[in-house]
Amino acid sequence: RALSLPREFTSRQYLAVGYRQGTIQTGVLTASPWSASHHCALTAWEPWLGTPKATSVTRYAFYRGRATGESPRVGTSGEMLNPLMVVNVHAVNFAVGLEAYIEQFVAIGEVIMTHEGPLILAGDFNTWSEDRQQWLTGFMARHRLEAVTFSPDHRTTVFSRPIDHIYTRGLAVTDASVVTVDSSDHNPLLVTVRWRDD
Repeated sequence: RALSLPREFTSRQYLAVGYRQGTIQTGVLTASPWSASHHCALTAWEPWLGTPKATSVTRYAFYRGRATGESPRVGTSGEMLNPLMVVNVHAVNFAVGLEAYIEQFVAIGEVIMTHEGPLILAGDFNTWSEDRQQWLTGFMARHRLEAVTFSPDHRTTVFSRPIDHIYTRGLAVTDASVVTVDSSDHNPLLVTVRWRDD
């Protein structure tokens, strides 16, 4: 799928490379109006197809200005807060057992265990079976991540199970919605969050 951003959106883009189809390079891309302080990519492999599954990890430095009640912002001055980590996942899909799926998330877990600040973990988790969803729910609980809920829930499903998810830690979700589209095989998830100080 090609990704296009609105013309007025000036972004810094961080790509984790997936498989190549002819001259088209696929992967997962995290776009932001701010520059990331760190970026890395993780690669897992589909056991049957031998194709890569990408995960992009970005960190953003946030500062709170000296004015009372001022919201956190990206910048270089003021009180430095714990950075925000954003993990963008395309999970292993074509595997009967859980071994390759778990292996991918164990690698992600090793990265997020080192992060103490707020966290967004989102993407196509390919949770098309009860076993996958149960294992993922346990993984998120171990890392203190909470699922974002959607109502009405128009997320893309496989075998009647939603496969796209957003999980957060250290952030308050103020709005969440799903946009129904026919331009992609996944409906976009839109979430608004705010910094949580507790």
